[in-house]
Amino acid sequence: MNEASVDPDRQRGLYRKYELYRVDETDPTQRSLVFDPFFVLRYTRDPHARVALAAYATSCAHDYPQLAAELREALRKSDGAQPDDDPCPDDWDTDED
Repeated sequence: MNEASVDPDRQRGLYRKYELYRVDETDPTQRSLVFDPFFVLRYTRDPHARVALAAYATSCAHDYPQLAAELREALRKSDGAQPDDDPCPDDWDTDED
């Protein structure tokens, strides 16, 4: 039996799996459902999500350096990651000058 027959998501493609709510920072009890499209990355279990999150950290580093640093740290600390297994080295530059 191959993996595709065990995991229906391998054949399913993009679909609605989660609901996302935006929390009001001034009142955490207030939430509103987000209707815009979004994509959830479960980077602690999905190796493809780790690569995508690493690419996002690199992409946003210039405009959002704190976010990029925290994403990189989360990847370093996540399960299965070894210190030398950095999916987004600091010198990885995707800027096309």
